[in-house]
Amino acid sequence: MAYNDLGAIKKNINLLYQNIGVNFKVFILDNNSKDLTKEYLRRTKEEKDNLYINLQDHNLGVIKGRNECYQFSKEIDKNCSHILFLDADQYVLEGWLESYLEYFNEAWLMREKDCYPYKRLKSKEESNYFNYCGCGGLMVKSSVFEELGGFDERYDKYYFEDPDFCWTAHEAGYKIGWNYNEVIFHEKHNLSLSGERKIKFMENWSRFRDKWNGSEMPVFRVE
Repeated sequence: MAYNDLGAIKKNINLLYQNIGVNFKVFILDNNSKDLTKEYLRRTKEEKDNLYINLQDHNLGVIKGRNECYQFSKEIDKNCSHILFLDADQYVLEGWLESYLEYFNEAWLMREKDCYPYKRLKSKEESNYFNYCGCGGLMVKSSVFEELGGFDERYDKYYFEDPDFCWTAHEAGYKIGWNYNEVIFHEKHNLSLSGERKIKFMENWSRFRDKWNGSEMPVFRVE
């Protein structure tokens, strides 16, 4: 997914093509970028026959954007076995795919009393369990994503779609795994909880607690 970050999406695409040796397709949704990202994507699409772009005329946000991009991918390829969701500033490294087909990329801990995500795990030495994995860098079977109905759009734009998806998958009987190997690099960026982001976080946190009220918090073991 792209939005006003031309340098990041260039790096993202270049590393994807450098570090994938299997048959694959790349689907990029642009959330109505105002910089030169759209122009770059149009040019790159002409150069690569397995890259497909979906240019929006307004910002769908992260959650609806991911769902929309998935639906777009199905129109092109109904037989894809696995899908990988990457943010623009997430970069795959050499050998990533070999260690990635079974496990997600980023794991988090939550407070049991109020489901507050309080710690992002950086290595398996920090904890022998986790409560969910982030959706940026998530790999999942297409059939499972289809069965679960994608990301829940009650969560507006961003925040809490990732624990919700993991818990829904767990409830349906699927395994949640964390790939703690450093095979996808996530660029550091400052997304402090202030202004609109804080409002969205608090609203979606409330929606998440309402939806899962009375449920036991899942605990996934690090393997």
